[in-house]
Amino acid sequence: MSGEIYRTLRGEMVKIGLTNKDIANLLGVHSTTIGNKFHNRGNCDFSIKEALLVRDAYFKGQILEELFKRE
Repeated sequence: MSGEIYRTLRGEMVKIGLTNKDIANLLGVHSTTIGNKFHNRGNCDFSIKEALLVRDAYFKGQILEELFKRE
């Protein structure tokens, strides 16, 4: 978890046993891409569309801005 910028999202993922691979499958990308997004590598970030897909699939009722807050 060190160096991650989406700590709230990661914490919520851990609570329900969700992995980078699960998020990658939902978004149709490689799990490495998700790791890059969590660690802000290569100027890679979640798009609004991706954030909405993740929130709506796994974290219904959560506030998008809080779930994807960069820390």
